[in-house]
Amino acid sequence: MFENKFVVYILKGTKNNNHYIGQTGNFRERMIRHLNKETKTTKSMGELKLIYFEAYDTRSQVMRREKFFKTCKGYRIRHELIKKFDHPLINNYNNLVQQIESL
Repeated sequence: MFENKFVVYILKGTKNNNHYIGQTGNFRERMIRHLNKETKTTKSMGELKLIYFEAYDTRSQVMRREKFFKTCKGYRIRHELIKKFDHPLINNYNNLVQQIESL
């Protein structure tokens, strides 16, 4: 599904409802690392929910988009996306694990 793609994504933690914005060239592997609590930045967030993602052809495109999401203007857009997409696309940890394993 995401072979040869770079992905920027937004995760939401169930413990504190905080959001994490990340990017990767290996989406499946990165999600597995998040789920296994191997990522320092998200391991204390509780179970994770994938809220949103975008795929790009190049690393520079995805890094630009990730950086944008972390700006003031990007913050507003990011929260509009979260409001729009924070529903049961992947509604719990077990479903996220199943989705990632099927990639």
